[in-house]
Amino acid sequence: MLDLKARITPISNLINLHVPKAEKVRHHGRELSYILPHDAVANFAPLFCDIEGSTGVQLGIVSYGVSMTTLEEVFLQLENDKDEVEDFD
Repeated sequence: MLDLKARITPISNLINLHVPKAEKVRHHGRELSYILPHDAVANFAPLFCDIEGSTGVQLGIVSYGVSMTTLEEVFLQLENDKDEVEDFD
């Protein structure tokens, strides 16, 4: 089985095949996080079927989860973006 670094591109390709505007936002340890735009929700079921099927097994995906962004997370991200802009100035 390939290590995670070797699987990142194929996993991203699978996600982008179903949700072209998906954005990889985090790679921490053995976990990858993506933002899937809400307007692509109709594509989520086929993506999850591939993840749960043989494609996911071949890529070494053991588990996955889905969550909605909370308002707190949105505000924290906006604050981080604001700080980055101020640092740039």
